[in-house]
Amino acid sequence: MSTSKTYQQSLADAGSETRPPMLERGSYIPWASRFRRYLNRKRDNRKWLPKALDEGPYVFRHFTPTGATIPRLQTVDDIEGDDLLYYDAEMEVMNMILLSIPNEIYNYVDSCTSAKDMWKRVERLMRGTIQNQVDRETRFTNEFDQFIAEPGESLVFVYNRFAQLMNDFERNNMKFPTVSINIKFLNSLQPEWLKYVTQVRLAKQLTVDSFDDLFDYLSSAI
Repeated sequence: MSTSKTYQQSLADAGSETRPPMLERGSYIPWASRFRRYLNRKRDNRKWLPKALDEGPYVFRHFTPTGATIPRLQTVDDIEGDDLLYYDAEMEVMNMILLSIPNEIYNYVDSCTSAKDMWKRVERLMRGTIQNQVDRETRFTNEFDQFIAEPGESLVFVYNRFAQLMNDFERNNMKFPTVSINIKFLNSLQPEWLKYVTQVRLAKQLTVDSFDDLFDYLSSAI
C-alpha cells in the first residue's frame, strides 16, 4: 500500500463491526463521529440506535387493551414492532458507550439511566479535550494554509508531507472539499513544476480526483 492511502486507515482501525471505537484522552470529537458512524453500520437497528442516543429512551404510553374499557400504562410485554426496536435500542447503545470509554471515567457514567444522559455526561467529562481538539484543528488549518514545497525538495517528499497532513485531518475528523485540497497541493509546488501542474489541471478533474491521483499523474509526466 502506498503512503498516499494510509491516511484513510484511521477509520478502519478505530473500531470493528463487532466492537465500537475506543475513546482516548484528547480525541473526543473524532471518537464521537466514529461512534455515530459505527451506529449507522448496524443494519439490524440503525434507525433506532441514533434515536435513542439523541432523543432518549422509548416512553411508555397509556393505551386501552383489546377487550378492555379502562386504559392503562404499557409494559414491555405490550410493545411490539418499531416500538420494541426503539425500546431495545436504548440498552444496546448504553452498552456500546460503556464498552467504548476508558476505565477512568466508567464509574462517572454507569449510573446514568439513559443513553442520551450517558452520552452527554461523557461529553462534559471530555470538555477539556474538546478545547484541545479545537487547538489542534487551528494548528492543522494553519499548517494547511502555510504548506509549501521547500526549495529543491523532491516531488515525492512534498507529497509525503502533504499526505501526512491529510492523515492528521482524517484522524481529527476535519473535512476540506476535494477541490480545495487539490488546488492547495498544486499551488504548493515550486515554479519549476508549473508546466506539469498546467497539464494536470487540463487532464484531471480537481473536484473529483484525489491529490493521490494528481501525484500519480505528475510522477508519470516527469
